[in-house]
Amino acid sequence: MTTEQSTNFINWFRDILLKLEDFFHQIQAWFEGTIMEQDWFKELTADETTTGAEG
Repeated sequence: MTTEQSTNFINWFRDILLKLEDFFHQIQAWFEGTIMEQDWFKELTADETTTGAEG
């Protein structure tokens, strides 16, 4: 592999990792902004914390 090919591969791989990171940050923002604000999720987490305290 030439130096140019190695550089291209490294840049390509870096770009994929950065896009994956961005994708997971978007999922996290969606989860925190949409799902965690839903009543059913709040009830679910409240039930788990009270069950854990009793056990």
